[in-house]
Amino acid sequence: MSSSARPEPQASERLVLVYGNCQAHWLAGVLNAQGIGLVAIVGEPFGFYPDQRGMRPSFVKPSDVVDLTARARAAGRQVAILEQTSPINSGLPGATTKLADQVVRFPHLEVRAYWHPWLTKVGDGFAPERIRRQFAFDLAAMRRSEERARLPGVFSDHIEQTHTSDLLFNTLNHPGADLMLRLHQRICGRLGTCGNLDNPARLRSRVDIRAQNGIGFIMEHPLHDAVIDALELEWARRGWYADWQVAYFAAAAGQHRKALDLLARALADPTCDPHVNYHFATLLEGLGDRAGAVSAFGRAYRAYPQNPEYARRWLSGYTPPEMGEHPLMDGIQSAFPG
Repeated sequence: MSSSARPEPQASERLVLVYGNCQAHWLAGVLNAQGIGLVAIVGEPFGFYPDQRGMRPSFVKPSDVVDLTARARAAGRQVAILEQTSPINSGLPGATTKLADQVVRFPHLEVRAYWHPWLTKVGDGFAPERIRRQFAFDLAAMRRSEERARLPGVFSDHIEQTHTSDLLFNTLNHPGADLMLRLHQRICGRLGTCGNLDNPARLRSRVDIRAQNGIGFIMEHPLHDAVIDALELEWARRGWYADWQVAYFAAAAGQHRKALDLLARALADPTCDPHVNYHFATLLEGLGDRAGAVSAFGRAYRAYPQNPEYARRWLSGYTPPEMGEHPLMDGIQSAFPG
């Protein structure tokens, strides 16, 4: 159903329903803080709530969506649906999407070739050809998602061209700032309700995406040597990431002094990921340096306060184990349920 027959409503009159996985939930939080309308996520939280600038979109059950959409339309609201596509996700029922004034689709982005547990599911998981074959499968899956979103090659071509020189993913399915900025720009452009690139609210959203490096949370990096070599990931062999990567596997091999020295060197770079501090803290904790571990957990939390695990580990370090949890933990648990 087209909205061209009636005037463009104010953002406060617009209902925006967002359907998809954690990428979609996080984008919903950004768009909600941007003020594009009343934003609601279809489904359940995945262990986190997408707070942005002190605001949080609501969650609605899939069974309630048709009724909510019908009531919004009856009240004169414009209804927009943002739907994430994937090779296997059938999306929202047609009875829902046909009620919307506009349906904007965007692809699911994922690189399973980066993920150790996935690779070890098969006997030759770390063989170079197996890793390269998995990466080719990942690109093909993203391209199918893009076709369903009518954005052929927009993201997969960029990933294929830049993945060797740039760190694009924080985990197998948590894109970093570069990709999330591209998703955000495409969504805003297709909605046609957010103004141009000079729109202050839109610019603030882009600042937020950069500041949080897309979807950060707890990284599943650093990558295994076999993955780095097979995919020729130049960025993983330089700077703080290279020090972190070597330190991580040195610690796993019991080479604790080497790991600590490398992590300290990585932390000297102000652009390093907050999770370097987290690994530094867990290593110190394992070696019995409680005060050093608490300090490092605190640095991780201050660098990225959106990560609930950093807050939990930092606060728990202030209370001896025999005394139970720190009293502020109740607040952390309620702020970050799950």
